[in-house]
Amino acid sequence: MEEQKKFYLEEQTGALFERDLEAGTYTFIFQTAQVKLTDSLEAELLKDQDQEMERMFEQESDELRLIVKPYSYLFPYGTLRKKSHYAKLLAAHSLLEKVQNHSSSRLHLIVCPENLMMNEGMDVTFLHYGVKESLPPYEQDEEKLFAELQATLLVLLDEQYRFNEYMHYADTLKLSNHAKQLKEQQSITDLHKLVSAWIQAFEENEKEMYALPRKKWKVQKGIYIGLIVLLVPAIAYIIYAMAFLQPRQDAFIASNEAFIENNSSEVIDTLEPYNPDQMPRVVQYQLAHSYLAHETLDEDQLSNVQNMVTLQSAEPYFQYWIAIGRGENEDATEIARDLQDQDLIMYGNLQWRDEIRNDESITGEDQEELLSDIQGEIDEYLTEQEQQEEEEAQEEEEAEQEQLAEDEEEEEEEENEDEEDEEDEEDE
Repeated sequence: MEEQKKFYLEEQTGALFERDLEAGTYTFIFQTAQVKLTDSLEAELLKDQDQEMERMFEQESDELRLIVKPYSYLFPYGTLRKKSHYAKLLAAHSLLEKVQNHSSSRLHLIVCPENLMMNEGMDVTFLHYGVKESLPPYEQDEEKLFAELQATLLVLLDEQYRFNEYMHYADTLKLSNHAKQLKEQQSITDLHKLVSAWIQAFEENEKEMYALPRKKWKVQKGIYIGLIVLLVPAIAYIIYAMAFLQPRQDAFIASNEAFIENNSSEVIDTLEPYNPDQMPRVVQYQLAHSYLAHETLDEDQLSNVQNMVTLQSAEPYFQYWIAIGRGENEDATEIARDLQDQDLIMYGNLQWRDEIRNDESITGEDQEELLSDIQGEIDEYLTEQEQQEEEEAQEEEEAEQEQLAEDEEEEEEEENEDEEDEEDEEDE
């Protein structure tokens, strides 16, 4: 199992660092053999260092436990992530002051996020100090202290990387402008001046901004959002109308003028970009008639179809001939099936069959299978037509025979009547 990564604080003290959320304590567990603490006075020095924390030592056989209990109003350094940028600047300033004003030669600072506690006033307190010749770190390394301070400020004010990355790899990281300025400073005093300048600039900027009470700001924000929500669909519709509706309406007007002038080709070209579903009924009618004018139909067929396609016809009839005219023969055949018009189905299948035969993108078995299906429907239609014609011919023949029989009966009746009349005359 992979070993858990150590805190920087653990690396510098050699202690195990634990936090008990329920008890609100932080515990440093030192191995007795590895620490030099022998005098209780040194321990008392550490206990009395901060008034906002309680420190207790517990000695076991091979462990020395330092238990730190901050007062309840203190919070960990990591909580600052949720604070405003101004609060972070104040916390950075407080940390710099704390380090700059640290004067004890026996207590050594370790500056890293897990070793810092804050109060609401952004004042900084350290959980652990090294004690000279007693608790690690035993000596204060000023160069390391400055590097720790820079890395901690970068974590607080830049937040792009972790403390260890800023501490050890800052020269290779891609830093923001603010982070570069922090990294370029050569002393604690320089860092203090830079952060103070940022605080002053922030406060000057805040003075120029009009501040609203939070409740009023929320109300105005809600109004602005509501206006945006209402305006966005309206703007979208205006753009849609300008880009699509108006050009389409112009096309309908132009096609109507071309239809009145019997210019069927111009009607077809003008309406080519538009789907029949987008067209008013009268425009569909005009386009269907324009396509019919270009169909290879004899005069009788054309006359019959034009009589079928009138302004009173159902829209699917218009859409059928538009589909035929546009070469959408499969769609046309489906429309005809919905209409249950066998003649239109037949015509659509004939056009579709020619289309498949001439379509180079469909070859081999796919083409043969599709043509077979279409031809099967055509043959079925022709068979039904032949049967219907035979039935009609048989019915006509039967009707003629019945008529002949009736005529013969009438002739016989007339002959009988004539004979009776002659006999009556003879009797007289």
